[in-house]
Formats: sequence, C-alpha cells, structure tokens
Amino acid sequence: MRIISKQAESIWNLIESTEPKKYFVLTAENPKLAYDLLVQYPTGKVDLFDDAKMKHIAFTPKTTESIVFIATNETINNLQQNNFDILEKVGLTYRSNNA
Repeated sequence: MRIISKQAESIWNLIESTEPKKYFVLTAENPKLAYDLLVQYPTGKVDLFDDAKMKHIAFTPKTTESIVFIATNETINNLQQNNFDILEKVGLTYRSNNA
C-alpha cells in the first residue's frame, strides 16, 4: 500500500484542498489562525476569520480526510511565547529530540 500526501501551502489552501491526505508546515506566520484551526478541527466544527476577505469561513472537517501538522521546536516555542500553546490543546503528537 502506498500512502501519498500533498503539502498545503497555506491554511486556506489546506481547508480548500480535496486531497484525502495532506500536511501543513506550521510557521510563525498567522499564529492565531493556525492555533484556531488546530484547536477547533477535532471538535468537528471549524470557524475561522479570513482577514483578506474580511469574512468568517466555517466548515465541518471530513472524516475521510487526514491532516498532519509539522512544526519545528523553534516554531512551537515561538507560538508558546505568543500564548498559542498548541501542545496543550492537540492530541497525539510526536516530538523528535533531533535538531
């Protein structure tokens, strides 16, 4: 069995993508948007605000899709310093000790 996944270039691209398996590399850009998505996604209802379009985007995550979020320790620490502690809110995580 071959698992194929596609990288989403932005949070909005991630939401709009129809790929069943996708991943997103977290950065320090838009920390609140990333935090809100990570916190709300497991609840089954997501409501985000698009600053560019000046409107709310609400959706229900599809149970047939999976998303993997990848972040460096530096990004996680940066988010924590800005009061967006994602490790406190998300479920199963793997954290490598390798630099």
